[in-house]
Amino acid sequence: MLPKKLTLDALVEDVLNLIVSYCDVAGVVALSGTSKYLHRLASRKSVWLDLVWHLRRRGYINRQLDYEDLKSLPTQQLVGLVKRAVHGPQTWASMTSEPTPPAFSRATRRAVNIFRKLLRWDPPPLSPPISHYVVLHPEMQVPWYRDSTAKLLPGGTHVFVASLNRLDSLSVAEDRLIWRHSPLQFEHQTRISDHDVCLLEDERVVIAICQLTQTHSQPNFIEIFTLDLATNVANKELSSTIPGDLSSDCYCEVCGDIVAVRFRYSPTHLVTVLLINWRMASSIFLADDCLISLALAPGYLVMSFLDSLAGNQLAAIPLKAIIAWRPYGSDFPGPPPTKVAELATDTYDSIRLNIHSLLGPHRSLWVYESPLHPGRFKVWLHAILKGNLHNLGLCSYEFHENETGTQVSWRFIASSCFPEMIIGRGMSLWGHTHGTRFHRHRHNHGIFSPVHLSPLSGAITYSTDTELAILYYD
Repeated sequence: MLPKKLTLDALVEDVLNLIVSYCDVAGVVALSGTSKYLHRLASRKSVWLDLVWHLRRRGYINRQLDYEDLKSLPTQQLVGLVKRAVHGPQTWASMTSEPTPPAFSRATRRAVNIFRKLLRWDPPPLSPPISHYVVLHPEMQVPWYRDSTAKLLPGGTHVFVASLNRLDSLSVAEDRLIWRHSPLQFEHQTRISDHDVCLLEDERVVIAICQLTQTHSQPNFIEIFTLDLATNVANKELSSTIPGDLSSDCYCEVCGDIVAVRFRYSPTHLVTVLLINWRMASSIFLADDCLISLALAPGYLVMSFLDSLAGNQLAAIPLKAIIAWRPYGSDFPGPPPTKVAELATDTYDSIRLNIHSLLGPHRSLWVYESPLHPGRFKVWLHAILKGNLHNLGLCSYEFHENETGTQVSWRFIASSCFPEMIIGRGMSLWGHTHGTRFHRHRHNHGIFSPVHLSPLSGAITYSTDTELAILYYD
């Protein structure tokens, strides 16, 4: 006979273990705080081993650790891996705004700042210590390090290096080339403008490569490949010409089945985007004067746009609600461009941005799924904050799908100012950014090459004139 009030404590342990196996990180943490019995159940090594393995598959934890390596770790270290995925490297400063200090603390801080100005002394910036580094030795093209862009795959197993008209995929553990892409046509008149990679859960990688032909007789184009990490075999999914200005660079972003290509179509459009669903062979040519920036998230299209009445807005449109997809065509021009209002069937929730203006049009908006709550997303914005046109900063928001499954809920998290005029070129899950600056490697080789910040691990990847370096932080 069942009790009148059934609680979790009344269930047998096998049933509780089954329930815990379906919980995410946030669910396990919440369950462990309800009672001593459930705390003991949620603190078992098998529970945290499953959580770490799931985060590893999503690229939040180093994929060079296989199941046996993780199984040999004690429970405390497994919990530490989850904490690092949620909070980032411990040696990095927090990018969220602190609570407003009391009046006495504010007065003390002002007095210290005045004293520093009188002495004309500023404390030197502290750099976080490097826990370890990896050096790779790819085949160089001269001047390779000046025109190369290296991106570390989420999970840290491979690096994709674009140099002039060539893209190489290197194994980090073996320091060897596993795949190379070279243009089949216009080889001597083509260079790679941008590339992006996305890790799928079936051990494949989606690779998008924007290529400029550097000639007015041939259009620019994009190629999309899938690379099997188990066999190192690549399959070309599709290629498409890119309309618009042939002399301007193109920028791409990949998220699952969707590829977004940003380019200049005409002087009147601030942002023009070609959306491609490579699996369904369909596309959208999106061009609207109100569109400022766009980013992809699993299941969503996130946009910042300017509304004539409400001002700067931020919206997340579910991909399943988008109706503007058309059968894919390899050549443009095709159908007329799609406006933002024509994308979806239903109205979508947006939030008003309390800022002066957004930076754009390229990569002023980043969206990452939370490792704590799958289906909950954090949004980072580069913006000019109110009060001062030189006041650059970061704003963070969060959205998740409502219980009805048709709309999303938004909330503002925090904002912070940059200590100096920095235009970040990348963004991590935790709000850390970087710019292009002069760096020195351990052999004192000066470099000006682009630096890539891995958004899920915080690793820094850059190239010198002789090698490729990956720096890791704890």
